[in-house]
Amino acid sequence: MQSQARRCQPDELAVVAAFKAVTGLAEKDNEQGNPDQLLGYLSRGMSLHSEAQAVTNVQSSCLMGNALIVMYAKCGSMPDAQRVFDRMAAPDVFSWTSLMLGYVESGNGDKGLEVFAAMIQIQGITRLDVQTLATALKACGSCANLDSGKSIYALACRLYGLEAVDAVLANSLIDVFAKSGSIVHSQRLFDSLAVASRELVAWNSLMAGYARQGNSKLVISLFERMQREAVVKADATTFVCLLTACSHAGLVEEAREYLEGMSSKHGIAPGVDHYSVMVDALARANKMDAAVAMAESMPVEAASYYKESVAWRSVLGACCKWKNLVVGKLAFERLVELNDQDAAAYVLMDNVTGGRGA
Repeated sequence: MQSQARRCQPDELAVVAAFKAVTGLAEKDNEQGNPDQLLGYLSRGMSLHSEAQAVTNVQSSCLMGNALIVMYAKCGSMPDAQRVFDRMAAPDVFSWTSLMLGYVESGNGDKGLEVFAAMIQIQGITRLDVQTLATALKACGSCANLDSGKSIYALACRLYGLEAVDAVLANSLIDVFAKSGSIVHSQRLFDSLAVASRELVAWNSLMAGYARQGNSKLVISLFERMQREAVVKADATTFVCLLTACSHAGLVEEAREYLEGMSSKHGIAPGVDHYSVMVDALARANKMDAAVAMAESMPVEAASYYKESVAWRSVLGACCKWKNLVVGKLAFERLVELNDQDAAAYVLMDNVTGGRGA
C-alpha cells in the first residue's frame, strides 16, 4: 500500500485486491507442495490488514471481511480467520462458507461441521446454496462422517431437487463414502454419473479409497480409465494414490515409471509426497541402496522435516523386515539429525537390532 506514502488512501477495491494477491501466492505454494512459505505470506497479510485498519473500517465491509477470511485461511491461520469473522457486523453466506472451507482445508472437518450447524441456526436452510452444501460435504469427508454426509445430501435434494444437485454434490458425496469405508456405495454413485460430470475429486477419492483397502489393481484400472475418458487431468494427489498402490503391491518398476512420467507426460513436478512414497516402495522391495539414494536426493524445495522423516522412517521400518542393520543405522542417524527426540526412530531401531541398541 505504497499509496499511503503519497497521502492517497486506497479504496475498498484496492484493499481487497491486496488481500487477494497474498491469497493467490499462498494458494500457489500450497498447490505446489511448498507450505513452508506460508509464514512469510501470513506476515505480509497481517501487515496489509494492519495498514487497512488505519485507513478504513475493515469490519464494516463484508467484501473486505470475506477477503480477509480467505486470506488467513489460505495462509494457515484459522484463529485469525475466525477473529475476522467474529468481528463482522453481518457475515453473508460467502463468509460462512469460506470459514467452513478454511477449517476443512486445515484438516478440521469437525469444526467445519460446527460452523455449518451454526450457520443453519442463524441463517436458516433457505439461505444455503449449492456451494455451501458442497463445502459441508467436504467437511464430512474430512472427518469421515458418513451419517452427516447422507443427511446433507438429502437436504440438498429436498431444497434443489435431485437433478439440480446430482452432478454438483454427488462428487463430494463420493468422497464422503470413500473416506468412510463405503467404497461400494462410492463406486456405485460414481458409475451413476455421466462421464462429463465426474470431477477430479471423485476420481481421486475412489483411487484413495481402493488404495487404503490395498486394492492396487482397481487403483491402476481407475487411473487408466481416467486417461481413456480424458475429461479430467490427473493432479499431484492422483499420483500419490497411484504410487501408494504400486508401493503396497510391490510394483516398484511401475511406480518408477509413473514417477518419471509425471513431468514428461503430465506436466506435474513431483513433490516430496511422491518421493516419500517412492522411497517406501523401494524399501518395501528390499532395494535399500536405491531407497537411501532417493531419500538423500529429494529436491530441497520440496523437503521439510516432517516429509523427510516420513521417508527415512519408511527405510528404517523396512530394515526391521529385512534385518538390514547397516542401512538401518544410516536411516536412524538421519532421523536423529532431523529430531533427536523422535521416539518412533528409537523404537524402530530397537526392533532392527533386536533390542541390542543402536
